[in-house]
Amino acid sequence: MRTRARTWNGSWRGAPAGTRAVRRAAGAAVLAAVLGLASAGCSSGGARSGSGAAEPSADTAAAQARAAAPAGKGELVVSFTEGLTAADRETEAFLRKNKALEDIAAYVNRRVALPYNVPVEAKSCGTTDAYWDPTARAITYCYEFLGRVEPAFGTPPGPGLVGLTQGVVVHALGHGLIAMNGLSSDGDEEEAVDQLSATLLTTGDDDKRLVSGIVDGWAVMARQDARSDARTAFADDHAVDEKRFHAWACWVYGSDPEGYADLIAPDVLPEKRSKGCEQAYKEVAKTWGKALEPYLK
Repeated sequence: MRTRARTWNGSWRGAPAGTRAVRRAAGAAVLAAVLGLASAGCSSGGARSGSGAAEPSADTAAAQARAAAPAGKGELVVSFTEGLTAADRETEAFLRKNKALEDIAAYVNRRVALPYNVPVEAKSCGTTDAYWDPTARAITYCYEFLGRVEPAFGTPPGPGLVGLTQGVVVHALGHGLIAMNGLSSDGDEEEAVDQLSATLLTTGDDDKRLVSGIVDGWAVMARQDARSDARTAFADDHAVDEKRFHAWACWVYGSDPEGYADLIAPDVLPEKRSKGCEQAYKEVAKTWGKALEPYLK
């Protein structure tokens, strides 16, 4: 585990690996669903059109215009709209300073050949949500979402907050990849996206520090969303529970038991649960690795 110190207006600073204090403290404080689990708010079919809007916003249209790219050479394109409230502007500053969105976009862009550029819009939405918008063909990240879940990460918030943001984006992208490429989800798109995103994050030259951060974030979120008084629009559209989180964490661990040995912990992946994870991951990777192969760089 790589721990990272953080202050709200500061940035993450890498520290030596080997400590689990932050993860355990976060788990005790208050867990998901991507990768993963990064369960972005979705309605029917696993996607949300965004606050009931039938047409792309002006911001989305502008982002898409800027994002024009040849088919097969698309990328995630991050943009920020100034927050409408002081709290949203504080969240915007945090995201910008820690490059939470830029770093996950860079990771995805190294791995995936999108059919066209996909905007990742960070903005005030008036709701606590984050989702794939099938109409705009964009990912929307609402400042209110981070503001709502931030207290669950302690004071000051733990390092999983950036990981959660990145996990949400990857999960939302999973819905987008299924939609853009006509991939089959066999009826349960949420489970399919969990498997797809786990495969995407653990194949090729995966960044274990980034993936471990995502696991940290979802470990906290899944526990938080189990509380009826801490649910968000994002959580309401998903089965956010420990069982689902452990399944996803198991796939991540199973992809490289030695490299992800630090995931074995009662509040993340119990040792008993880890048995059989290598085989479980092989089955998931066999299915989704083949499905994703035409779209990977």
